[in-house]
Amino acid sequence: MLVAVTEAVARYLADQSVSADDPYQRVACPVNIRTEDQKGILGNQVSAIFPRLPAFPIDPLNDIMLSWQKRSESNASKKYRL
Repeated sequence: MLVAVTEAVARYLADQSVSADDPYQRVACPVNIRTEDQKGILGNQVSAIFPRLPAFPIDPLNDIMLSWQKRSESNASKKYRL
């Protein structure tokens, strides 16, 4: 999913002739926070992550690898926050 969002953002910016100061952009991405024992219970339990994704067109395989790397970096940084 993040790869599709990455490509969509890159294409949108290119189509609009927008030049970003930073070649990476943060996007809001909804995340289900239910635990296994909460499956089937009514009501939404959703949070968001804000991954830093490339805002430039790249080939699909590199897109997948770069998105995975950035997500991993984001997850790793959360482990060390106070």
